Amino acid sequence: MATFTVGKKILISGAHTNDTYVLGDAVADTFVGTWGLMFLKGTLVSPSLVVQARLRGAEVAADAVDYLPINYLNVYLNGSTGDNTYVSTALTDDSLILIPASGFSISIDLTATSGDGTLYAFPVVGAAA
Repeated sequence: MATFTVGKKILISGAHTNDTYVLGDAVADTFVGTWGLMFLKGTLVSPSLVVQARLRGAEVAADAVDYLPINYLNVYLNGSTGDNTYVSTALTDDSLILIPASGFSISIDLTATSGDGTLYAFPVVGAAA
């Protein structure tokens, strides 16, 4: 499981099978209400990114509780302007989304065959909408 800190850029390269990128087990980041996420497909072949969550907290992390798929607000989804509604569609092309995160640790499950892409994440204070 890969973990990265606040406001990070992840370069995705090569094959990935259900790799989990944790945006932060937000035990200490109590002001984060939303994660902003931008995925740029680049040359990735058959990418699929699934937004997931679990409750935050030391006990949940210590018990290695699984992350579950959740809805997010689609602003720009899979190469097209979104309609700002909540969906759980896998990201397969360029996307810009807002993920509600109050009380949750958020992760991204990534699968891709080959190629290179980029994932940007930044915490946002307040509700997604």
